[in-house]
Amino acid sequence: MRLKAFEGAKWAFLLSGVFFVLFISRIGISPLLPSIEVYFGIRHVQAAGLFSWMSAGYILGLFLSGLLASFLSPRLMVFVSSMLSGAILLLVPLARGLGAITVLLFCFGLTNGLYLPSGLATLSAVIKPKDWGKAIAVHEFAPNLSFASAPMIVEVLLRYTGWKESLALLGLLCLLMGLLYLLLFPSRPIEASRPALSTFWDILNLEGTLRLIFLLGLGIGTSMGTYSVMPLYLQLEQGIPRTASNAMISLSRLPGILMASLSGWASDRLGPKRVMVASIICASCFTVLLGASSGKWTVVLLFAQAFTVSAFFPALFLMVFRLVPEGLRSLTVSIITIFAMLIGAVFVPAFIGYVGDHCSIGWGIILTGVLFFLSSVLLKGLKA
Repeated sequence: MRLKAFEGAKWAFLLSGVFFVLFISRIGISPLLPSIEVYFGIRHVQAAGLFSWMSAGYILGLFLSGLLASFLSPRLMVFVSSMLSGAILLLVPLARGLGAITVLLFCFGLTNGLYLPSGLATLSAVIKPKDWGKAIAVHEFAPNLSFASAPMIVEVLLRYTGWKESLALLGLLCLLMGLLYLLLFPSRPIEASRPALSTFWDILNLEGTLRLIFLLGLGIGTSMGTYSVMPLYLQLEQGIPRTASNAMISLSRLPGILMASLSGWASDRLGPKRVMVASIICASCFTVLLGASSGKWTVVLLFAQAFTVSAFFPALFLMVFRLVPEGLRSLTVSIITIFAMLIGAVFVPAFIGYVGDHCSIGWGIILTGVLFFLSSVLLKGLKA
């Protein structure tokens, strides 16, 4: 069956472009850490701490996005996030000490985090409800393409420039994308309620909010959490050379772009709940097998795991769109994503690392897959 273009598809692609530039600028820090470590002569834990500070800023940005969008509008928040993120990265070449870099990366994470809740709220406002699934699938091209291309883009940049200049070039790209968005995106009012303390409790008391937090958190942990430790797993435990392992990790994320598109299409027709169940079952099984694999099966399972988990996120955000009224979407996405990031991007990698220290990284990956599988019970009784 042929997938047809939907009304407003160009706006979904434009927002996906902004998301891609912001996302790749954020995760592009990771492959730059070895160069930063050598430049400052610091230890591994200090270099990794830079990424942690940026992640802390990102979580704060997610929180502030829902608040600020009620004053500036979600549409304008997308522009502000892109422009401020670009401006901060342009300041990196001027920084001299590790402390200055830490502050800049924290601020960059904060401004980067302003995008997602407002971007999704803007997307839902300009796309008809019957096409939400397809629009979210287009939007999800960005993280999947970023995961695949970040290591290669950084490698090319480092061949011609230093790490500071590489970040500045990514900042320039953020500025250009922000200006393009401002010039092309339609100027129309998008509702965003001004939050009060009672609003937060209302959102947390909405049907399914707490379930969606844990579902998204374990989904992020299975996707981004395992991605963050995969170089260690492949190189140290599987004995795969660095160049080959980085290439495998990058290429394994490319099929996810197709899966995200299929997930959005299927969610519109079959319902997001069915797609989420299928994704959880398949991705968790492949994650468990990946942690227990060796030899050529590791390569096959790496691709299968990344492919199937990509179907989860478009379906989940479609469920959020259907459960939450327009005025509360930006703040709801903020709240859900904040707690989900704490689970998936902070707790899960730390958990895998802890298990790796006491047993093996493979066992940490296996247990992550088991937790994701068990999360499927949270979908019982959830209506969308």
